[in-house]
Amino acid sequence: MYFQSIKLPARIQQKFTTSKAIMKAIVSLEECLKDSPHFRSILNKNEDDIRKLEEKLVKVIKSCHDMIDAAEVFKRSEGVFINGLFDLTVYFKDDAPVYNTLSEINDTMKKLLHYQSMLVEQMDRAVSKKLSDFVDKKILEVKKTKRHFDKISESYDEALIKNSQIPKSKPAECEDVRNLLTATRGCFQHTTLDYIRQISCLQSQKRYEVLDSLILMVQAYGTYFHQGADLLKDFDVKTVVTSIEKMKEETHTLQRELEHNHSVVNKMDNVSNLSNGDSTRPQGYLFKRTTNAFKTWNRRWFIIEDNKLKYKKKSEKDYSTMEEDLRLCNVKPVFDCDRRFCFEIVSPTRYHILQADSEEACRLWVASLQAGIDAAYNGPNSNDNLETSDSIDSSDTSLSSHSLRSTGNSSQNNSGPPKPPRVHLIITGLPGNEICADCQSSDPKWASVNLGITLCIECSGVHRSLGVHISKVKSLILDAWDAEQIKLMLSLGNTVVNSFYEEKIDETIAVRPNSSSNASERELWIKAKYVKKDFILKSLESQENLNEKDTNQESNELSELYCTIKDTEEQLTNAAGIDNDSVTIASNLSLKYKNYFNLMLYSAAREANAQLMCKAICKGGLVNWSNNNDEGMSPLHQSVLSGSVPCCEYLLLNGAKCNIQDNLGRSPLHLATEKSDTGIVCLLLKRGADQTLIDREGRDALSIAVNNANADIVTLLRLAKLNEEMRNDEYSPASEDIFNEVVRDFSHKASNDYEKLKRPND
Repeated sequence: MYFQSIKLPARIQQKFTTSKAIMKAIVSLEECLKDSPHFRSILNKNEDDIRKLEEKLVKVIKSCHDMIDAAEVFKRSEGVFINGLFDLTVYFKDDAPVYNTLSEINDTMKKLLHYQSMLVEQMDRAVSKKLSDFVDKKILEVKKTKRHFDKISESYDEALIKNSQIPKSKPAECEDVRNLLTATRGCFQHTTLDYIRQISCLQSQKRYEVLDSLILMVQAYGTYFHQGADLLKDFDVKTVVTSIEKMKEETHTLQRELEHNHSVVNKMDNVSNLSNGDSTRPQGYLFKRTTNAFKTWNRRWFIIEDNKLKYKKKSEKDYSTMEEDLRLCNVKPVFDCDRRFCFEIVSPTRYHILQADSEEACRLWVASLQAGIDAAYNGPNSNDNLETSDSIDSSDTSLSSHSLRSTGNSSQNNSGPPKPPRVHLIITGLPGNEICADCQSSDPKWASVNLGITLCIECSGVHRSLGVHISKVKSLILDAWDAEQIKLMLSLGNTVVNSFYEEKIDETIAVRPNSSSNASERELWIKAKYVKKDFILKSLESQENLNEKDTNQESNELSELYCTIKDTEEQLTNAAGIDNDSVTIASNLSLKYKNYFNLMLYSAAREANAQLMCKAICKGGLVNWSNNNDEGMSPLHQSVLSGSVPCCEYLLLNGAKCNIQDNLGRSPLHLATEKSDTGIVCLLLKRGADQTLIDREGRDALSIAVNNANADIVTLLRLAKLNEEMRNDEYSPASEDIFNEVVRDFSHKASNDYEKLKRPND
């Protein structure tokens, strides 16, 4: 803050320069010592004047405080305004001329606000604080002296009266009273002189104190306006005004151009614009028949991008993928639909019905889609591995090794060899799954779905002999795969599973087989690994020692998992109401070896951690264990609450009872229905969940779904119940097929379009 010299008006300067007033004492010394009526009159007059001065100053100080408070409110409001101006500036970030000008205005307003803050501070110091100090110190000092003067004046009057009343007959008392009078008179005269001095100085000092305070205020205003003028002088208003006029002219030109667009509407050919200049990449609106049980129709915008067919709503930003790879699809018109202008897109696992706006549009869509499919199939990337797709299609329909292109697709069906099934490529595409988990032979064609590993055909035979309670073997090529099973395989895999089942290999028990090993060698290794579990550490202490000694990356990851389960179990124990001050975590988790891994499995299910669940099960965790500290819930209950369909499938594949009930009588189906989790409800119904079970509150799954107004789950439960009732009817063989088709529809959306499953209108 710098001050500029302020030039006062000429008439005021003249008054200051021509004034010859010299301040004097308010009364002469003689009058003071005589204490005459004239002295008292002058004294009273000055006291009244000081009282009036104090009143005026207090009023000015108070009004200054009010003004400063109002200025602070104004500053805050202006700060809010500047913040809003900044947000408005950011809005125009893509419009350089407007953005730059608004940024300059915003910076100018910030600097002006800073100058205003400095002005308010100067006002506070110059007027409020300076005048307050004058009132609180100088005037208050005079008022204190006045009280002392009044008191000594009263004592002096009493001494005079007493001196006048002493009779002549008492000379001794006369002498005492005279001495008292002399002392009192001297004290009174000195006090009077001090009082007159303070009043005289105050009357003289008030002139420059007031002027000095207010001239500082004027200087502060002068500095504020001077800085503001300098700031605004640098702002090129003329250039901005010129730009504004140019923008107005551009708007008027645009308006005139747009007014002529109405004449173009009748000339446009909407059908010919579907291709957007590229016959292999059509785009436009189509009606899409949903795959839910109600088969509703919705209008969506469709495009072909990166060999994928995508669509979205008008108001949505991101596209949803209808078909991941058009190379696997065929398109043809539909003539047996109740709607006109329909065509279908067929993939190996499902089909879609779409409707155009006219017959011509339908023909163009079919031709354009076929051209796009042919371009994708014959393009430079047509031989890329299909496992790079981002999502897994529902595969309740068998994925066999038949040709992946529909036979209705003219000559394109015979051009080139058929593509390999997608499930095989997806699962073996996971690092570590490209070899057999046991003998490490390349290109495995089989898998143990409950263990989460891939197998060669020789090792798969040994796994089959173990029984389905140990290993459930499926073909990656010939068998049907549920979407949740594929996701489970991708969550586990050979690398993860072997890190648990081969923690400490002892070749004195069995030697790892290779591709040339015979059946007995494979059987010895596989039984030792999965049945006897000879290569698994048997205690928590040995687990800790291994984590300390082994320093490779895999062991470090196991150590982190070990610490994670410790922390998770501590949270679980606290949540179950255990007093940590009286009972430690270790004493609750280390009572038995199995209890620890039961809790590990329970915690992993709650966190939807399939890898940690695998470790707990291979260590001996019981899939049907009930946690009495948490309402008797099982790991399957916790997986349902976590919302993970693959984790629920993992437990069911490894022997979890789908109808197990907790202490409140709730089955997993109860919890899935309460959470409105349609995907898990589908899974449990496929696995034979009993919907007639009743909890302590007397509720079954259907009553919960009705109370939650979940139409999808109500439909599923009623269809399942109807299917159960009609299963024994010989004349209704198609009832189970209908139920399975509906379950496939919901399972597909639960796996790939879960958000849409929660929007029944889509």
